[in-house]
Amino acid sequence: IPNTRKSSISNSSYNQVLHVRKKRKTINMTKVEEAVILASGMGTRISKITKGKPKFLLPIENKPIIIYPIKVLKMMGINKINIVIPKGWINSLEEITKELPINVCVVENEEIDRENGYSLLLSRKCLTSNKFILSMCDHIYEPQLIEKIIITSHKKSLDIVVGGDSNPKFIDVDEATKIYVDKDLNLIDIGKGLPKYNYVDVGVFFMTTKIFEVLSELVKKQYVMRLSYALKKAVRRGLNVKVADVTGCLWTEVDNERDYMELMRGNRRVVLERVLSYIS
Repeated sequence: IPNTRKSSISNSSYNQVLHVRKKRKTINMTKVEEAVILASGMGTRISKITKGKPKFLLPIENKPIIIYPIKVLKMMGINKINIVIPKGWINSLEEITKELPINVCVVENEEIDRENGYSLLLSRKCLTSNKFILSMCDHIYEPQLIEKIIITSHKKSLDIVVGGDSNPKFIDVDEATKIYVDKDLNLIDIGKGLPKYNYVDVGVFFMTTKIFEVLSELVKKQYVMRLSYALKKAVRRGLNVKVADVTGCLWTEVDNERDYMELMRGNRRVVLERVLSYIS
């Protein structure tokens, strides 16, 4: 766990850091030691700030946004992270990760318009474990969110766990991916335009390599491969897909300039400060 000085954060935040430290042995026992971060987006909706650079380089408090999920995942026992980025930006990523105490494998995506499901399929080249945490690069979240997802994954040997928030406070729900589940939190439907939903997707998942069987079928039939398509197909194939209720955990995402300004100076700032209290 990164060194955290008590003087730099509030007492409540410091106590939460200690709580995570005490929990670390329990988390490591889950044996989820590998993660995938999808970072192929060029951030066209926030291009005035990214200035032609990929979204994973978006500066947040003098740190590229991708450093936030990387450091939180490391805190939670992940020792290898596989990152999918646009072709031509590997040197920029290596500048970020070269000093970090974690193994990194990079895959370059030459067809970023094929969406995040295709990026996930490409990550298979790097994966060495049969289960992993999947995270979007533009989501900022506290470590307890990962903890809840991992704990849920071990309840009934699930194939996929989708992090879901029933009361998200720091995102634009209209822009978010919605989730509909049954009373036992089994995934029924997922997508941006759902007329009926009871959770919002937080952009963090537990997955087994069974997802690649689904993606390998999709890639033969569809050019655009959204992750939501793959999750719905996984359910139809009989994979055990549930939602982990992470309601109450602090998290947010940055999709556009308004999101960015709210994170830096608005009501989303509380999420940023909480996560910085862990990783700084």
